[in-house]
Amino acid sequence: MVEAIVATLVVVTGVIGVAQLFVIAARANDRARAVTMATILASDKLEQLSGALASTPTGGSLASNVAGFFDATDAEGRVLRSGARLRLDAAALVRRWTVEPLAANPARAAVIHVVVMPRGTRAAEAVHVVTVRRVGVP
Repeated sequence: MVEAIVATLVVVTGVIGVAQLFVIAARANDRARAVTMATILASDKLEQLSGALASTPTGGSLASNVAGFFDATDAEGRVLRSGARLRLDAAALVRRWTVEPLAANPARAAVIHVVVMPRGTRAAEAVHVVTVRRVGVP
């Protein structure tokens, strides 16, 4: 009888440990999905800005929402708009960007920095993508 109780306790302890691993794995998968989505959205915005660099205004902020330099998306990456207004209440991710002239060659190159972060999280959890692109023709 004692052996059966000890064996049951060992099995129960093992099952509890495995159940905790499932919870940890599910959280890690959710985080990986969010980082992947944020990386895709940052890269998409970077390419969009690079393609229209000659007509893109300079400025923006990575720390706050500046008109014309941020947008918001749902969890699937769709930009949320209601007419001309962004719907931040339904946003899962906030995307901000800056476009600044390159200090070494301001007339010929620009630095584009895009940051995507889950709404309401710390900046440390954000995804950053930065590039330097040539402005105009050679």
